[in-house]
Amino acid sequence: MKYKKAICIVLVIGSLCGSVFLKAQKSIPIFFEKVYLHTDRSFYAGGDNIWFKAYLVNARTNAASNTSNNLYVELFAPDAKVVKRAIIRLEDGIGIGDFKLPDSIVGGTYHLRAYTNWMKNFGNHFFFEKDIDVVNIVNTSAKAKTKTTDLSTKNGASTTMANHIYFFPEGGTLVANLNALVSFKAINAAGKSIETNGVVYSEKGDTVARFNTTYLGMGSFNFIPMADVDYKAIVYFKDKTAATVDLPAVYAQGYTLGINKKDTNIIANITANQAVLASNAFKEIIVVGRNTGKLLYKEKILLKDGKATVTISQNLFPNGVAAITVYDNQLRPNAERLVYVEHANQLINLVVATDKTVYKSKEKVVLNVTATDAKNQPVTANLSLSVIDEGLLQSSTSNIASYLNLESEIKGDIENAAAYFDYNNNQRLQQLDLLLRTQGWRSFLWRQLADTAYTIKFLPESGIAISGSVKELFGKKLIPNMNITLLAPGAKGDKLYFTKTDTLGKYYLDGLPLYGMQPIKINSKNDKGKKGGIIMMDEATKPSIYYPSIIPMNESIEIKDFAEEAQKRWAMEKKNIGNDATLPGVTVTSTSKPIITRDGTPETNFGYAFSQNIQSEDKQWGTLENYLIHKTSAVADVEAEGVNYQVNGKLVRPSFTVDNREDVFERIDYYAIPIDQIVSVSLNQVIGNVNGNFVDRIRIRLILKPGAYNQDMALLITEIDGYYESRTFYAPTYLLSSEKKKPDLRTTIFWEPQFITDQNGKATISYFNADPKTSIKVCVQGITNNGMPVQANTKYSVK
Repeated sequence: MKYKKAICIVLVIGSLCGSVFLKAQKSIPIFFEKVYLHTDRSFYAGGDNIWFKAYLVNARTNAASNTSNNLYVELFAPDAKVVKRAIIRLEDGIGIGDFKLPDSIVGGTYHLRAYTNWMKNFGNHFFFEKDIDVVNIVNTSAKAKTKTTDLSTKNGASTTMANHIYFFPEGGTLVANLNALVSFKAINAAGKSIETNGVVYSEKGDTVARFNTTYLGMGSFNFIPMADVDYKAIVYFKDKTAATVDLPAVYAQGYTLGINKKDTNIIANITANQAVLASNAFKEIIVVGRNTGKLLYKEKILLKDGKATVTISQNLFPNGVAAITVYDNQLRPNAERLVYVEHANQLINLVVATDKTVYKSKEKVVLNVTATDAKNQPVTANLSLSVIDEGLLQSSTSNIASYLNLESEIKGDIENAAAYFDYNNNQRLQQLDLLLRTQGWRSFLWRQLADTAYTIKFLPESGIAISGSVKELFGKKLIPNMNITLLAPGAKGDKLYFTKTDTLGKYYLDGLPLYGMQPIKINSKNDKGKKGGIIMMDEATKPSIYYPSIIPMNESIEIKDFAEEAQKRWAMEKKNIGNDATLPGVTVTSTSKPIITRDGTPETNFGYAFSQNIQSEDKQWGTLENYLIHKTSAVADVEAEGVNYQVNGKLVRPSFTVDNREDVFERIDYYAIPIDQIVSVSLNQVIGNVNGNFVDRIRIRLILKPGAYNQDMALLITEIDGYYESRTFYAPTYLLSSEKKKPDLRTTIFWEPQFITDQNGKATISYFNADPKTSIKVCVQGITNNGMPVQANTKYSVK
């Protein structure tokens, strides 16, 4: 018997994963998860598949996590409506899936998101977020209508609509009479970097500094601000626009914090102005170092002549973003600086090599992957591989290393994040430090979590979870201590589950191994074995309550070129396989107004229709199921309980409206209703928009005699959508010469979501090229068995 107690799940998992406690619930240990999705690419056309692999890790160690088995992956349209959603089963932190895009999908910038149920306890801080661009190939003018998101004008942003610039003093503030290193970031209306230069001057008109961008709209300059003086900057952008912008205010007293790295140490230079020294008789400060909110260094320092230099070993910190904070003698934070720690002796060398550098169309490619550590010893890594037509597709600017180590720690879009982890880029660490002095200057994730009290509402899930309640048959009260039995005949493993309703009359079952659409039966009985009450089931999988804002459309040259070429390839494929877009056997038989269902989805009668009052001779059929089989056409499949209909080449399960009320639970026990208890039966083929796709449905409408369906409300028979069963990427082998004659215009040449390096740190994969003469990019990403994210790329040509 399987009894599920939710509180035990939290206590057991929490005790294994860390010792951070909620302020409001100090008895429950809290852990944090991160998830990364490796997608095959970032540009898609209608009809394409979005292939992805999920990596769930401990947010503090990056080691693969087994705390949650359910991952929710959602695709939002440019208007922020969900168009695709799937539950992905995770095993030891790994899961795979895909989304099929319809040919007629509206073009625009879409938003891909992934999260676990546990992550929802902390807002959307740990959600994976990624924008992808989709083009319509049937009608290239079909684009989403969106509004450009307004950009903030706080903290010294320009007031022009086109461009913005932000200024960030190192440590956090400008302090009177102390030298300040001020970094800046300039962006255009689309949020992308723009080159700029300018002049900083005082309110008296004195020029105090000049500046120029050095990398992706960022740069820095030094000056000494004076008390009671305001400073402005005249900024000249590359597009020949200009703006006058206020610098942050100057504080009369405070500390500055400057960070440098030397060898394996972090050098922190702390300075206080005279106003601080006059108010701090002991001249003491506390310097603290943290990684992901965890305290790793703390030292009390005595200022000498208002200055102190602190040497902190980088060996105290793991790879990733560390925060160095200065507190005064009253434990108030006065300055903070983010610094990236990277241990060269821990870096993994991932090498991806093809057997040739130039290939022919449809020629076989042999790919060798090798993973070794700094001592050249083999490393075991769980990896995924995408091979794309780079001549058509823009390369991704993010990968698993940049996401887990950087992007997930800093709010906001990081332009070309992958460049900071390109070991061929000799300037990457200096550029990364500049990024942390600008974009990482504000709103540090772990500080925000530490200062916020959370209430645990969402539990880590070990499988599909089902919850609900038992209500009195004639009343509104819920019934406690009822025995709940759930039968899942299609589950992988155990089929039968048991629990009880709690003191509030609610039940909860977790860990059901259900894949795809599965029938279930739930009943409630008292301790004497007698059925009782009305069994109710909550929505099986509740989406997140956090929704993205409307996404501005990508109007770049790259996406326009991709749209043009994708449309050409689609037209060529249609020419070769035929272009019959009509639906066989479908005719429009009604032009009635759409029906609005309970979820707000409009439906219109479209095709087959049946309507009849039950006659005395119909009693011979016994039940509704037999009646439908013998009296309605298009019945194609008879299940153990219920029927399916053949509609346009597909099997469709009907939905029910009973006594003018749409069925809430998608029950299938209506089929067992005696036919003599039914007044009338109507059946319509309807078409409606579901998640952005037009689909055919069969809707059965029943009018019942009074009391016809009250006899067994303690039994609920329904279906739920379990884990998504991912498809296999189609990869032609071209073993026969006749196969090579068929056109092959793949844009994703190959996708392998799951392979592992062997005991020698090696793996070999092979596939065949497509037709186009182009440049091919190979991208391998993954994570080692000790939690090091790794990635490597290579390129070759098809001529």
